[in-house]
Amino acid sequence: MQATADKNYRYTICKDLSGLAKELVHTVRKANEIRAGHEERIKMQKQALEYVEKIKDILPAAGDLLKTGIKHEAQIELSVDNLRLPLQNWIASDEKVRTENCHREMRKAGWALFEAKKDLEMVKEYLNNHKDERTATAFDEAKAKVRILAEEYREAVLAYDKALKQLSDTRSEIHKDDSILAQVLKEIGKCGLNNQFTEEDVKERNKTLDQTNKTILAENGNKLEKTIVRELGG
Repeated sequence: MQATADKNYRYTICKDLSGLAKELVHTVRKANEIRAGHEERIKMQKQALEYVEKIKDILPAAGDLLKTGIKHEAQIELSVDNLRLPLQNWIASDEKVRTENCHREMRKAGWALFEAKKDLEMVKEYLNNHKDERTATAFDEAKAKVRILAEEYREAVLAYDKALKQLSDTRSEIHKDDSILAQVLKEIGKCGLNNQFTEEDVKERNKTLDQTNKTILAENGNKLEKTIVRELGG
């Protein structure tokens, strides 16, 4: 009776491993057919990574049942780890592409909103000297356009922030930061500089923070345009 139970258990474990391996291969193949940086492609890549993790979770039980031995189990586990790293790098690469795409869309939306606000200002000034129905209608249209583009810009900023955070999280998972900031900091380090702060640095930082806080509290109206100008000037 025990032998039958063990046999059924071994069959179930092996069937589960085989099923996960098939799903892994299928998911990777389907993801590779989608253009780089696409949300659906990254979603499938992460699903593939989950399959790898599930396979690794089952391996100890499979090793015990199949009596593979510690050495062979270690080799199998290493093979799974060797599969996980390139998959994580693949995800990070696609998330980097997506972040770059989101950044371009954000800047594009920012410019569109900036230009629309300039048009609104011109129409408003024109309306002061030409108070007719046609100009008034144009002014209403200009305001509506600014509202629409403001919402599009806000969504683009949120999309960029989300993509950047996901990329940062993925880099942290694989202990790799190839961001432009990391590259520049590395170059600075090669020049013999470091990020050790002196007492004067701390005072300057506190002074800057204080001035910034006062500026934020003093700001009123048109905060979005200031944000756009600051972003596009970067």
